[in-house]
Amino acid sequence: MAKNNQSAKTYSHILQEVNQGLPVRKELYAKIESDLDDNKGAKTKLVAFFTSFKYPVLIEDQDADMLEEVLSNTDLKDQMIAYMQKFL
Repeated sequence: MAKNNQSAKTYSHILQEVNQGLPVRKELYAKIESDLDDNKGAKTKLVAFFTSFKYPVLIEDQDADMLEEVLSNTDLKDQMIAYMQKFL
């Protein structure tokens, strides 16, 4: 029974990633932010942008507009990392 439960959890995790679900990324982004915080108390804010796993897409002007809006409304008093990825 334990093996089936673990298999179900693994399948669910993979399915969330394939469907571009937030839970998998959210934990990873929080870890990246905490790993990049410096020892002087500066907090890191990670802003991530990625495109579809399933469909061939281009980064368009509307995407740039959205990113500009996000960045202009993000508190950057410490440090910020922008992470962009396009899946082919």
